[in-house]
Amino acid sequence: MLLVLAACAAPVSDLPAAQDTARGDTGADDTATDTGPTGPDVPPPALTASEVGAALDVALAGEIPTFPEAIGAFSALMALGVGCTPDDRFFKILDPEGCLAPSGVTYSGAGGAVGGWDDAGEVYTYELRGDLVIIDAAGVPYEMGGDIDTVVTPYVGGLAFSQQFLGTFRYPAAPTWLGRGTSGSAWIEADIGDDGALVAQVDGGYDLGGASVYFDALTVGGACGSAPTGAIRLRDMSGYWYVFTYGPECDTCGDVAYAGDSLGAACVDPTAAMAGIGEAVRTWMSDHPVVTE
Repeated sequence: MLLVLAACAAPVSDLPAAQDTARGDTGADDTATDTGPTGPDVPPPALTASEVGAALDVALAGEIPTFPEAIGAFSALMALGVGCTPDDRFFKILDPEGCLAPSGVTYSGAGGAVGGWDDAGEVYTYELRGDLVIIDAAGVPYEMGGDIDTVVTPYVGGLAFSQQFLGTFRYPAAPTWLGRGTSGSAWIEADIGDDGALVAQVDGGYDLGGASVYFDALTVGGACGSAPTGAIRLRDMSGYWYVFTYGPECDTCGDVAYAGDSLGAACVDPTAAMAGIGEAVRTWMSDHPVVTE
């Protein structure tokens, strides 16, 4: 039995005595500090701070998605669905071959839109939800899988607006962001003045202008007045994020960081993109006034 136990014992170190590692009762190296598992090496940034700023400017030129474009195109196509859809707002087609309307428009999938003014004419709501493809008479597909839910409440001098956006939307025939298509999950809260004044905050991400962009409480009309506050992230090809954060100077400039390290300063002006939110909503509401009997 002693021979068996001796055969199972740990081997004696081949190191000279001066180089032998100190060990405790467990056999572990008592001189080492366990730092836990390590992650992959972070690749070096592919862009400079100024290049990140330029890329964000290009992305923001592609507009921030809002409901009027998506719902407007959907409603226009649904109005051509006589013979396939019960009305111009809602349809439910589960036949994989879809339905070809006399207008030449093909409908497949399931979904619809429901909305309008409440009975008191005080709140306007609209929701577009579905997993569908509508192919117009020219052969251009309107593709969506997701949900856009919006609430607009008029008040003296302006509109209070909120929007939740989730999913993928694309219709190449549209001239706006919808024509380029986007995927995302984002929220907008805004007060839109009749005089053009805007207080708005965007949180969440979209694909914009071929780039993946994420807004961390991007705000105009807040602590810095018309100047922006918050941060905007740009996804690197490697999967890591550049984080552009507006500084305390209340201008359009700030710091760019990558993997926690500063790359330097850049400037990004979101004014036009944020103003586009207010313009799109004001125009839609002007075209959809309260209907009274």
